[in-house]
Amino acid sequence: MFKDDGHYYLNEMLIEGMTKAQCRDQGGIPSVTTKIGSWNDNGIIFWKINENIEAAYAVLDRANDITLEDFKKIVADEFYRTHNYIRLGTRIHDVLGKAINQGIPNNGFVAFYKAHAHESVADLFESVQIAYEWYLETVSQCHAEVVLYDKEAGISGTCDIDGVITTPDGAIIPGGVDWKCSFIKRHPGFRKTDGRQKSFGKSKDIKHKMQLGPYGRVRGWRGAYLVYISTNPLVPGIQVQYYDEADLHEGFRAYAYIARAYDVINGF
Repeated sequence: MFKDDGHYYLNEMLIEGMTKAQCRDQGGIPSVTTKIGSWNDNGIIFWKINENIEAAYAVLDRANDITLEDFKKIVADEFYRTHNYIRLGTRIHDVLGKAINQGIPNNGFVAFYKAHAHESVADLFESVQIAYEWYLETVSQCHAEVVLYDKEAGISGTCDIDGVITTPDGAIIPGGVDWKCSFIKRHPGFRKTDGRQKSFGKSKDIKHKMQLGPYGRVRGWRGAYLVYISTNPLVPGIQVQYYDEADLHEGFRAYAYIARAYDVINGF
């Protein structure tokens, strides 16, 4: 059965369980990520995955005596394990948001994490602590999990951090932070104060610019950070990407085209 997984806001509030049709009828606004995500064709994606599974099976050593159906089950189990990291991401966001809004000092983070983090992310403590240390060094005057809602611009969503940030060149400006979680196999990059390397490499993505751009437009950001947190306990670390005003402007322009098409197609 089809499930509407979009996020819909009404009167500056995220409404749990609201459908696209209800949002449209009540004058709400689909979130930025919902509009961007609407252009992912999941049917085609899963068709491609299945094609690759069958191609991989075709080159297996048949002496292993594994049927195609058994092989698909093995792959499906691994696929499910990988996608469970979505839940881990939600739980990491939750504990970071609580720590930020409660103003937990760095020397109190260990006890706070043990008391508030879900057991499924207990072994990811080092990565989350590194992320929190980075936050304390880089962000001030902020709030976590801030709802953004601009009826006139048709923009809604929840940003992970809205406040004042220090840019890579030392400027202090209004900006935001978005946490991302990824299962990472290796890293070099972000350096902790004790000199250890604790990061991994990723390149900028237009999809992330399209998310940060509208948030920046609503909140008047002059820059923003995207911070990847490793969900691999064997490779703890973070990777930090800075998006300047030009990046945010580019992202907003790209998002505006997608949002306009989304609204026309869906009757908003």
